[in-house]
Amino acid sequence: MLRVFLGRNFYVVFVLVFALPLYAQKDVGQIQMEAELAETEMYEGPVTLFNEFAQKLMEIVKRKESSGFKTVVIGHALPKNTESSELNGWKKFKKTYEKEFRSVLGLSLVKVKYDLSFSYQGRKNSKGYYISNVSATPVLVETSSLWDLKVEAVSLEPINVGTDSDPVAELGVHITFTVIGRVQGDIAVTDRFTIRGDSPEIEEEIHDFE
Repeated sequence: MLRVFLGRNFYVVFVLVFALPLYAQKDVGQIQMEAELAETEMYEGPVTLFNEFAQKLMEIVKRKESSGFKTVVIGHALPKNTESSELNGWKKFKKTYEKEFRSVLGLSLVKVKYDLSFSYQGRKNSKGYYISNVSATPVLVETSSLWDLKVEAVSLEPINVGTDSDPVAELGVHITFTVIGRVQGDIAVTDRFTIRGDSPEIEEEIHDFE
């Protein structure tokens, strides 16, 4: 009886001293992996998915500012061999756009807000309506540490939608946002704009990340 009693207690002591720490280490490893994969805000789903320690790990994951988006002057539509300073009557336009890329759990992985701006209605010798300094300027760029953002902008060939004697410039602009994943393929969307020299009204085709 004594041997049985000690044997059972020895088994209990062995489980408490040796087995439980190994099991706890396994849990911690799983928690750390969850935190590294999420990389953003604390998940707000069922609390049963994460214990208190996991939540603390999630809270210390910080976002970084992406360096893939700087202010860029995209294009102009001016009379040949003419600088914008030689024209008068300029008016300014600016509008803010925003897009966000989220994980399947709804976590914000990449968020970008930018201004599209340009000058319009520039005239030369009281004739024509031209466009100058079409620019994209980042207002806010946030990415998780496993993702980054690249932005490319191009202008199409300007055209005259007016007359030869009183031109009206029109310029197409494409801004492509590419989310670069270190553990997943890249995802790209393109915002398209058509700008006229005689109006602040623009045609726009805006796309969000899917």
